[in-house]
Amino acid sequence: MKLAIGIPLSWNYVPSDFFDSCLAMNKHNAEVIRAQSGPIHAMRNTIALRALEMDCTHLTYLDADMVYPTDTITKLVAHDKDIVGALTFKRWPNFEPLLFTGEPYKMTLIDPVPDGLVEVVATGTGCLMIKTSILENIDYP
Repeated sequence: MKLAIGIPLSWNYVPSDFFDSCLAMNKHNAEVIRAQSGPIHAMRNTIALRALEMDCTHLTYLDADMVYPTDTITKLVAHDKDIVGALTFKRWPNFEPLLFTGEPYKMTLIDPVPDGLVEVVATGTGCLMIKTSILENIDYP
């Protein structure tokens, strides 16, 4: 496995809680890719392209407005899924979990959140691991 950690961060500062959790995290000798400007979707695309250029097998997005346990990446890798994410929440009240079921464009939030690994049709990207082979098989946006 060759892992890239992508951090889309256009702010002029890094929240200390994110910084501390990122330092403590087992990063599995990952290459860290930081996108520094533009809207979030453009930064994520830049990170994905760079991970492909670096021949990474996996890409994990970590947003800087979150705090991560030290074993976050270890747990994502252990699931051995094409795409797997950690539970994230909306940033505004009611802070619902970003887990969706249903059909695209007719999705509903899963709430309450069940325990364990849950199959969803969409989720947040604040902590998301993707096998880069998935990226190689879709058209660039």
